[in-house]
Amino acid sequence: MFELIQGSLSPIRALPLVLKDRRALVLSLAPVGVSAILWIFAIYISFVTLAPWLPVEWPVWVGFSEILTWLMGLGASFLHLSLRMLGGVAFWFLSFSISCSLLYSTLVEHVENRLGTPPGGFQPLPVTAQILDGILISGLLIAGGLLAFCGSLLPIIGLPSAILFVTLFQGFLLGSECHDFSLGLRGLKTGEKLRYLWKHKARVLGTGLLSLIFLPIPIFNACFLTLGILGATLNVRELESLSYPVPDKPSSSNPQNEH
Repeated sequence: MFELIQGSLSPIRALPLVLKDRRALVLSLAPVGVSAILWIFAIYISFVTLAPWLPVEWPVWVGFSEILTWLMGLGASFLHLSLRMLGGVAFWFLSFSISCSLLYSTLVEHVENRLGTPPGGFQPLPVTAQILDGILISGLLIAGGLLAFCGSLLPIIGLPSAILFVTLFQGFLLGSECHDFSLGLRGLKTGEKLRYLWKHKARVLGTGLLSLIFLPIPIFNACFLTLGILGATLNVRELESLSYPVPDKPSSSNPQNEH
């Protein structure tokens, strides 16, 4: 429980890293601008591109004699609208993950260097490997969302089961996405990342939960995902027992500061 709470609070604890560092602030705002542009395309896809394939025609109430037909038409329209919105969100998340991978890698590396380089230094993965890992996690998130939606259609147990599944599975995957950048900076490959994430699953889940709450909300999702990534940076450093100074103060380990 302690690790879950620590993970949940990590995005909030990361806020000073952005507010006290001008370059970190700029690098944090850039994905928000990218997100706004991508949401325009996502909305277009949901309501224009997918419209011919998933038409939404709300049935007109004509009386109890046609209630079964009315309910079937209502259910079909709701299903089509939900799938169109899911398609738009899926496009946004996948395109956002790919387009902002380099920005987030740069942001995390900048913050890590300010907090203090570990004794062994950093061994960042190639950009292509980092992007592929991000695509893998994004793909699992999209597949999980589709699975949860299908499960929610089941009678009685469908909706509660879908909510529980989304909270645990999607929250853990979002937390994994947040930790991916700091782990990639340390040279961990996909298998090593998975073992690390599962070992610290409670903290990873806690980090992802806040981002999960704001995921469907444009602009806010990018803001909280950025804070989640920086919060995950703090998590990684704490878990590897690496002491770090407050960002706006010089490191006490620097010999020049001792005189």
